[in-house]
Amino acid sequence: MKRMTGAQGAWLAAIVFLLFTVGQSGKGEASAAPGEWRWALTGSLNEARSGHTATLLSDGRVLVAGGLAPSAITASAEVFDPVAGVWSVVGSMAAPRVGHTATRLADGRVLVAGGRDDHDEVLDSAELFDPATGTWSAAGRMGSARAGHAAVLLNDGDVLISGGFDEDETKSYSVRYHPATGAWTWAGAMNKGRAYHTATVLLDGRVLVVGGYLPGNVAELFDPATDTWRYAGGRGVGFPDWHAATRLDDGRVLVTGENVTARYDPASESWTGEPKWWNMAHHAAALMGDGRVLICGGYDNSVNFPYDSGYLDFASIFDPQTDEWGYSPSMTQPRVDHTATRLLDGRVLVVGGYRDGSLASAELYAPFLLPFAVYAPVLVQAGE
Repeated sequence: MKRMTGAQGAWLAAIVFLLFTVGQSGKGEASAAPGEWRWALTGSLNEARSGHTATLLSDGRVLVAGGLAPSAITASAEVFDPVAGVWSVVGSMAAPRVGHTATRLADGRVLVAGGRDDHDEVLDSAELFDPATGTWSAAGRMGSARAGHAAVLLNDGDVLISGGFDEDETKSYSVRYHPATGAWTWAGAMNKGRAYHTATVLLDGRVLVVGGYLPGNVAELFDPATDTWRYAGGRGVGFPDWHAATRLDDGRVLVTGENVTARYDPASESWTGEPKWWNMAHHAAALMGDGRVLICGGYDNSVNFPYDSGYLDFASIFDPQTDEWGYSPSMTQPRVDHTATRLLDGRVLVVGGYRDGSLASAELYAPFLLPFAVYAPVLVQAGE
């Protein structure tokens, strides 16, 4: 009889463990095949919140800041460590904020700008978070108050902030933040004022702005070399506010909104897409580690009674290789106004949100029983 080598024995032990674990997973819950993505809770926030921001830090942790807490808009912030699965409180911002933006700079700091405070005043102030110390410092003023705006990191390291609203208007003009000097400068005006829109940096460095409040089906392109805006072609169906936009690995941009989804091709500056049966307002989207796109949660506005049945735990997956949608297991609970963030190892972290009150729970979407790093680990680069 032939004896096994040490390596063969190790492989056999791994297979036995895998089969045992899969068998155990079927007790009390639906079984999952190795490699199949599924949801698992991962601790709770120290403060429940919705409408917050979630920012992937350079070291792989995730900063969550502001939002609507159970009793008021909050200034608190905390950090999630995906290795330990632990949430830790860090310093609070100088002002409570919701409807703000958070952008990781090339040096690893995070710029938080604008939003509304707990007195319902729209802010023009900005703050910087330092991951090394867990503290915040002032970052000047944008020049005008705004909430519901969009912010992206440009390839040259500046931050572009566009649109938003204050007490008097929906804004069309934009500004740049220069991290090297701490200065804010004018960055041109969009052709239409908009709020709760999306802004996405394309592979060539331009910025695609889509949808939002009042713009109809009009999209625009920003050229950072000239600080100018122009129309990017319209669509037969417009995108409302509270949609999501995700840049695919091939450079296209996937946009999902209520009852509609579309792909923008920067090479031809054209749109393809179709109406969808779903009704997912205020959902979240993230690019998964294998290049597919996860969309999850939201609210179904077609549900009239009972009201709380409109909150969704639904999730779906878009495959850019086939341009087709597929089903995903549902989240552990319904959520709206939550965040979805791709981690360095390719998993997706979903945080907080609202369902009859702000939520403190968080969950991870990950491949079952396989190393996460098999799914294309993310390289942290400026502009992402």
